[in-house]
Amino acid sequence: MDIVDTAASAETFNTLVAAVQAADLAGALSSEGPFTVFAPTDDAFTALTEALDVTVDELLAYPLLPAVLQYHVVGAEAYSADLTDGQEIETLLGEDVTVSITA
Repeated sequence: MDIVDTAASAETFNTLVAAVQAADLAGALSSEGPFTVFAPTDDAFTALTEALDVTVDELLAYPLLPAVLQYHVVGAEAYSADLTDGQEIETLLGEDVTVSITA
């Protein structure tokens, strides 16, 4: 099962799956990885749309949606137990994200 199938079967990532499809990234995330997705839940998307005062449809039509989603994907296995505070990981967007671990 690939990342898109896994997210779809979890039933808490429906908006993420719709976003991946809208951004035309389903094929890339269904290809051979490994990939790690820092996946926002439907509740997180709801909080975002409320904070931005936009609808989900408006969010899915956002021109920079593919870049935002690529920023949430790492082209490697990144298990939480293996991450360290301050560690930098390169995203599929080609930018680094810095890990921040809080208790």
